Amino acid sequence: MFYLQAERHKWIDDFKYFYKISDTEIQHLLQLRPFDSQGDNFTNQTRLYRLDFQISLANAEKTHWLKAIYDSEQKLTGNYFKVDSWLQLIPESLEKNNHQQFNSEVNSEYINNEELADFITRFANNTQKRLLFAAEFIMSANIKKPKYNALINTLELNWSKSDSVKPLKITYKKFQTSPVITTIIFPVIFYYIKRGPYLYAIRPTEFEDEKYYWEGYRLDRILDIEILDWDNEQIPVKLRELKDENQLPTPEDVEDSLDADTLGYAFWKTQKMMFVRFERNHYKNYIQDTSRQKIFKEINFQNFQELNSDLERFFNNKEITLILQSLRGQINEKYVFCIAKFYEEDIDVFLRILIWGKNVKVILPSELKDKIFQEIQSTMKQYQEK
Repeated sequence: MFYLQAERHKWIDDFKYFYKISDTEIQHLLQLRPFDSQGDNFTNQTRLYRLDFQISLANAEKTHWLKAIYDSEQKLTGNYFKVDSWLQLIPESLEKNNHQQFNSEVNSEYINNEELADFITRFANNTQKRLLFAAEFIMSANIKKPKYNALINTLELNWSKSDSVKPLKITYKKFQTSPVITTIIFPVIFYYIKRGPYLYAIRPTEFEDEKYYWEGYRLDRILDIEILDWDNEQIPVKLRELKDENQLPTPEDVEDSLDADTLGYAFWKTQKMMFVRFERNHYKNYIQDTSRQKIFKEINFQNFQELNSDLERFFNNKEITLILQSLRGQINEKYVFCIAKFYEEDIDVFLRILIWGKNVKVILPSELKDKIFQEIQSTMKQYQEK
């Protein structure tokens, strides 16, 4: 049944971990007799299908799955009928038990909003459906389910042991008009962002002062994926050095970088600071006493010295002088001035400021201010045209 009998126990351990089943259930599965055949003439001449699910998924269109037919005494008759997927070979009783097991748990620990996680946990397990959760999930119509499963299975297998994650060789097409590229990456985390799942990984740079940079790969645009051993000659030297020096990033590093006091989600971008002016009523209704107050810290003459060290990290002397002038120009407490850290070139930051419209004005940095001004100006021009 296995290529190397010596690896039987390791294979079973990995299979149990991968599919989350018990010892009893895997022994039940191992009694199944899946077969494969070329053509449509299915007889008992077909050869025994080896339990290599990766090869099966990769060649799904060429592989035929056959389920054994038993007689009234539950003995094999030697005849088989065709099924569309090896999943149909799993007995209904076993499939039902697993379905109940997985539905009884809600992995809300992966939602970084505590109130939302608690809300889902409380209402998803009700006997009646009391929760409707709407989220867009963009996947290309070109990706077939076997291909999708093969990608997911490969990634999950590579991440099954956190201390032995290996590099990946992927073939990727960023856009429909983009050329197909093949590159070697070190995968770190899946990030559901911009309405789709992205695999975030590092790639070594060509610059001496930088070891790597982050890159996001949308799942349905990955055309092929292969796990490489660390001794493979194709692996870049810098990537191997990161492993030897124990400097490869971890999911915990990513989570730590997504600070609660920073606006945006692009953790791989440079962190900057903005100086903004809110209409007071808008600040009271949408910022004050909410989670956004951790991000947008009010700044005034009373706490200026206290925040000065933060300002010096992100602004030059000329910009700090501009901040002081803005605070002095405050008239009748009409506005609330705030500083906020954000990720540079993060589209979510840009859109958030635009949504607030006239209720907020970015004063610094000038690059962000100019970008917002140009967007508003071009929008106005569009509406002024007859």
